[in-house]
This record gives sequence, C-alpha cells and structure tokens, in this order.
Amino acid sequence: LLLCLLVLAVLPDNEARNWMQQAQQGFSSSARQGKHIDAAGPDDSVRPEADDIWDGNITAHYAVIIAGSQGWWNYRHQADACHAYSVLLTGGLNPHRIITMLYDDIAQDPNNPMPGMIVNRPGGPDVYLGGKMIDYRGDDVNAANFLSVLTGDAKAMRKIGSGKVVASGPNDRVFVFFSDHGGPGVLGMPSGPFLYADQLMEALQRKQAAGGFKEMTLYIEACESGSMFEGLLPSDINVYVATASNAFESSWGTYCPGMEPEPPTGFDTCLGDLFSVAWMEDSELEDSQQETLQLQFKIVELRTSDNFTYSMGSHAMQYGALDIQSEHTSSYIGPHNGVAPSTLALTGPNPHLSLHNRHHVKQRDADLVPLRVRLARAKTLAQREAAQAALDAAESWRRAVDESMELAVATLLAAPATGHKLLTRMGWNGLQGGIKHTSELLKVAHRLVWASPRVAQGQPLIQAPGTWDCLRGMAAAWETECGQSSALHQQYLMQHTGLFASLCNSGVQAVEFSQALRDPAGGCSTGRALSVGSLAVQR
Repeated sequence: LLLCLLVLAVLPDNEARNWMQQAQQGFSSSARQGKHIDAAGPDDSVRPEADDIWDGNITAHYAVIIAGSQGWWNYRHQADACHAYSVLLTGGLNPHRIITMLYDDIAQDPNNPMPGMIVNRPGGPDVYLGGKMIDYRGDDVNAANFLSVLTGDAKAMRKIGSGKVVASGPNDRVFVFFSDHGGPGVLGMPSGPFLYADQLMEALQRKQAAGGFKEMTLYIEACESGSMFEGLLPSDINVYVATASNAFESSWGTYCPGMEPEPPTGFDTCLGDLFSVAWMEDSELEDSQQETLQLQFKIVELRTSDNFTYSMGSHAMQYGALDIQSEHTSSYIGPHNGVAPSTLALTGPNPHLSLHNRHHVKQRDADLVPLRVRLARAKTLAQREAAQAALDAAESWRRAVDESMELAVATLLAAPATGHKLLTRMGWNGLQGGIKHTSELLKVAHRLVWASPRVAQGQPLIQAPGTWDCLRGMAAAWETECGQSSALHQQYLMQHTGLFASLCNSGVQAVEFSQALRDPAGGCSTGRALSVGSLAVQR
C-alpha cells in the first residue's frame, strides 16, 4: 500500500490512473487463473489481513458456505456448496475469509461414478478441489458450530476443524450461503438438532449489535426457507436475505437422472438445486461489477419459478434490508466473476440456462430418485427385486411417519382439553361435539396434519413469546417416542414442523404431544404407525 501511494504521488493524474488500472488487471488475472488456491489449499502469500480495496471503503469480505446434509441421496447440497466456494474464489474473495462447512462424505462415496470429484451440473468442472478448502466436516457441521462461526466465537471453535470464524467488524461485508433440507421454522443439519429460526435471528441481531458487520447477505436453499425470516427479520439491521421458497412450499432439485440435460453416465442422484445453480450460473455469466443483487434476484426468481408457472418451481423470496439489493453482486461474491471466459459460455448454446420446464424434482422427493433410478436400471431379476424392496421400504416408512402423525393428532382431538384448543385455533369450532365416529376423527386429523399453519402473510410461524421452545420440544418428543433420529428420518420429519407449530400456537404442550405419541392407540411404537382400527373416540 505504501508503494502504491508513493507511485501515485509522483505520477501525473492520467499516468497514475493507467498504473492503477494495470495493477487491478494484474490482480484480476491472477484471481481468474486460480492462483489463490492449489491442490494444497489457499496460497500462503494471500495475507488474511489484506484490505479488500476493490470495494470502496469496505475493509474485508467474509463468507460462510454450509451444506446441511449428509448421504449420497443428498449429493446436490454439497455440490452446491463446493460450487459456491469456486464462485467466490474466482470472484477474488480472500480464501482465508471463506469458511466452508460440509459433511464431506460424497466425493469418496462408493456410489460416485467420478471418485474424488464433485460436479454441480452436467458437463461441469470438478468443484471439490480435493476437499482442501473444507474447514469443518463430519459431525462438526451442526447448528451450534454454525452459529459460533457466524457470530465470530473463536473460543467456542477452538480445537474444532480449522477454528476459522467470521471475525468481521463494523466496516466489513458478510455473505452466507446455505443449502439443505428445511421445514417450517427450521433448517436441517447433518448432525445434531435442527437450526431454528429464532436461534438464527438472535445470532444475526447479536452480531449486528456488536458491530460485527456493515452489511450481510444470505442466500438460503431449503424447503419452506421463507419461514426462517417471515415476520422475524427486522429491516433495520442491514441484513438482506433471498430464499429459494416461501414459508409454505418445497424448493426443487435439478439436473436429475432422466432430465434434460442428463447428468454424467452412472449418476443416479440430482446434481444440484434449482435456486442454487440459478444464482451461481448467473454469477459466472454476468459481470459482477455491473449486475446488482436486485437484477440477479429477478433472473434467479424467473428460473426458480419455472418461468413464473410454478408447475415445477417455487417462489423465491426477499426479506430484510431490501435497499441492499441496489448494490452490485461484486460486493459479496467478488469483482472478477463474469469478466473472464466462463466454462458455461465456452460450451456454446447453453441448455443449462433454459427458463422452461426441465422436470425438476421437489427436494423431499429427490431423496427417492436414486432408488427409482436403480430400479429402472436393474438388469437382472435379483437387482430388480432388491431395488424394488429398497424403494418400497423407503416409501412405506414415509407413510408410517405420516400415519403416526395423524394418529397422534387424532388422540389429541379426542381428548376434550386439547381437542377444543386445536379446533378453535384452526377455525373449525363447528366440528366440536360433532365428531362421533373414529373415521370422522381420522379425517379431521388428516386435514389438520396437512393444513398449512394458520399464519397471516408477514407474520412469524410461531405466534407467542417462548413458543419456539415448544417447537423444539415437539421435535424432541418425536425423536424420543418414535426412535427416529437418523439424518434421513429427520429430513423427512421437517415437513411436519408446520404441524408442530400449529399445535404450539393452539396451546398444546410438548408433553401432551409426547403422551399422544406414546399412547397405544395414537402415535408410534418403535417408529411404526399403528393400526387405525385400534383408535377409540373419547366422549
């Protein structure tokens, strides 16, 4: 910096401008050629404390990238995360300030037809980079550690992974990208409990109050991701959020087998998520120093919505400090994206960027894609039987979960105290005293389980103070009574957190839900749904 000032002091204005342009071009070229990283990880010549002089008066840029899932069937989430790291690195962000959290179990998974590699689109490059950029992996990727990293709690992360945290100050910008499953009020994690909306809000507000950033932008890929912010995120803490879906709908996987374009030979799982690949592929094509966050959102919104048809797409949403969207995308992903020939542009006409229906798959259904593909590709009777048995087991378990929920709710409805609370909350007062048979009771329970929480637009999912603890209690009750705590089970359970919210908002306590699950006539026993014939209506 001192050398730059001395040169500028002795050169005429026009020569000084030329010299600075040449210096910036040299830096840009180095970033585009990937000189900041090699097979061994970040280049030590990049000083962690270096100022990001390309973004006005901003001192530094930090980023957190997290994939909240594990398992081959969730390939797309870690592929999204690795791709995001590539986008930020190419953009010129200091790799020492990019923090990555991935379970890191898919590159070497025996099902991977490209061992040691991860791709996020058909024909795309390897974005795994040997995994050297991963700061936290395995069970270290959990909600508590994510919040510690985000809030800059270095003490909490000592001796865990790389120990890196968002050590940002009041003159810094922070970018967060999350990709995984979600549900009303929650985001998934590969280990440990869900991340709940109130926990994320508290962390954001605490970091802002401590002068932890000038501005922050979050891109969230998950089902019902809008519920993490709807009615919760203040507009005055300089946090801008874009989500893949609104508060009550699924987000979508893409680049799945049998779709157009087809994943590479041998893949039986989806390569990416629609919202995620939309913003990243746009970033690779558009000049980040010219494109605003608002323009990128419009492009992503169009693609994520399936050209505003929503037949195989979702409603991308925005929350928080919307004035931030007037800034250029370079403010968060770096100044060099879109200014060099991209791997997308070099392939000629690009089918990846089509805005038309490409048969995307709902996030939760994407988990079944590998099983269905293996059945379709089976060549022998033994293979077909094994594949069919695996698919039948997965679908049967899902039905059992749903039936268990309906039975538990039926038990709550049959009890006078909790039944009155639920019917009143749902506006079904006319049904009180009119449910005379078990079949009618089960029909009402079915309606309640699959009804969206009765929350007005702009209002938070949870209505009463302290009720978030009730939501956590409901999830814990399910895990305790039904014995389902694996990542695969938890991610399917997430869709029922909307039901949990309705129960909590109705005044039903977690202990009452737990008793309903434990009841021989109304819930789950060793994780299996019971026969509906055993349920008796209480008068």
